[in-house]
Amino acid sequence: MSPSLPKRAQRQDPGGRRPTPREILGLRFLAGAQPIGTSQYARYLSMSTPVAWRSLRKLRDLGLVTVHVERMEGENHYVLAAAGRGVLARVLGASPEEFRLLKGPVVASAHHAMLVDFAVTLSLATARAKNLRLVRVAWEPELRRRVGHHTEHALVPDAVVVLADAEGGEMAFAVEIDLASENAGAVGRDKFAPYGALHAAGQPLLGVVAWRVLVLAPSRHRVNVLARAAWDQAEAPEQLFYFAVAGALTDRGVLGDGWVTPRVVGEDACLATESPFAGVRTGCSDRPNSPGLGSDENHLNSHGGTAGPFSEGGR
Repeated sequence: MSPSLPKRAQRQDPGGRRPTPREILGLRFLAGAQPIGTSQYARYLSMSTPVAWRSLRKLRDLGLVTVHVERMEGENHYVLAAAGRGVLARVLGASPEEFRLLKGPVVASAHHAMLVDFAVTLSLATARAKNLRLVRVAWEPELRRRVGHHTEHALVPDAVVVLADAEGGEMAFAVEIDLASENAGAVGRDKFAPYGALHAAGQPLLGVVAWRVLVLAPSRHRVNVLARAAWDQAEAPEQLFYFAVAGALTDRGVLGDGWVTPRVVGEDACLATESPFAGVRTGCSDRPNSPGLGSDENHLNSHGGTAGPFSEGGR
């Protein structure tokens, strides 16, 4: 091991230890979500941070993961090592090629961190749910491999998650992370409109006929702006696009009312508080001082801040 590496990135003698079944579960998640931080690994396996750090250090010493230290004061990030790919292939009875190895410099971007945080939150929530289970998560690299050489003009989500209900019925969710770095109109044109066209054409998502789009944004203001762009440009039916403030979603609330979606109630368009996973929870409210019908915060009418008829009576 090169002496130029920080000590916390250097392998030590594992002393005959082996990964536990719980650590194999964490390693499998890491293989898809990499790079992941210590705190994300801890949340996924419901461990304390010190226990997670010791577990990852053990996997490092066994040569199953590689440690990347971006800043000495920051937390470690981990990626799958070649030996880890071999262990996963053997334990899961899969081809080693199913588990990718990252090449070159590893940077844990804010965009990727938000996506991994959401995946962890959803995993924890569905593990406790009685009527929903998480079937799979397909990350962007896998989705790009499926598209092949045409990714430049293809619509590739940041991830796709597939859930199944108690009867086995499946629904897929395209996940889009938005950091407010692009003009909302451009997002509506380049992202939301193609989703609307695919939905209108009856195209499945990852082989699943029923699907929706989940958009995670950094603030409620950005949620409102993106929802307006989706409504104006996507020509999509109601209950296709769902928006949430990423930092407000918890594993106890992500399946509930942390989401809003454009809806038409009467002649008004507004944002309804509604779960994409369990149908309508609360509709647009016309109660005084309540977000909903006629409120500046949730109103989507193109005329601006006061309620009025939505053009052409909605879509």
